[in-house]
Amino acid sequence: MEQISTEIIQRAQQGDEDAFQKIYDQYYKHVYTYALRLSKNDADAKDIAQDTFLQVYRSIQTLQKPDYFPLWLNRIVYSKFHRVI
Repeated sequence: MEQISTEIIQRAQQGDEDAFQKIYDQYYKHVYTYALRLSKNDADAKDIAQDTFLQVYRSIQTLQKPDYFPLWLNRIVYSKFHRVI
C-alpha cells in the first residue's frame, strides 16, 4: 500500500472534499481487500469498507499524527470487522 502524502491528510482534516476523495481513491482497494481477508465474505467486506470510510470521514480531524494514517485506517477496518461478526 502506497502511503498518501501528509499534506493530503491534513487538507482532508480541514474539510477539503477533494483531498478526502483522493484518500478514498487511493485506499479503497486496500481497505476492501483487508476486510475480505478478515471476513472471507464479499458482502461483509463491502459493508466494512463503507463503514470504514464513513468513520474516516467523520473522525479524520481527530488523527493527531497524519504520518500514522495507514495504521489508523487499518485499526478502523479491524474494529469494523469485529462489529460485523
